[in-house]
Amino acid sequence: MIFLKTIKTGITLPVDLLEEVDSFMRKMNLRSRSKVIAEALRIYLDDRKFLLAENKRFVGSIFIIYNHERGETLERLVDIQHNYLDLISSVLHMHLTHEKCLEVLLFKGLRDDIKKLVSDIENITGVDLVRIIAVGHEEAHRH
Repeated sequence: MIFLKTIKTGITLPVDLLEEVDSFMRKMNLRSRSKVIAEALRIYLDDRKFLLAENKRFVGSIFIIYNHERGETLERLVDIQHNYLDLISSVLHMHLTHEKCLEVLLFKGLRDDIKKLVSDIENITGVDLVRIIAVGHEEAHRH
């Protein structure tokens, strides 16, 4: 049997997120908060591994959940979309609640450009979640 070494660390989480984790754990009869958080981190890293791959072309989507009432969140998201017109081909917007919205950006471009786009989005105050789905795409010919 192999035992992996673990390290105890401290993280800061929003109260509502921790309450949601604890509620989920109770409903699923899970005992280890650390295990749940470790699994979430593995999924986060797995979703973004393509950002470290060679600089090739990808197509995909970026799901963004944000609070449009926090600071200049909406204005900054729109500015970023205008800054990446060559990368973003389509945007879908959905109202989730009075404060929360979902935007889905469809993109097509080089990994380095996508990496910069994702970083710009993740650094906006008011953005709660960024989820990426990307698939390698080499264009054989243009239509």
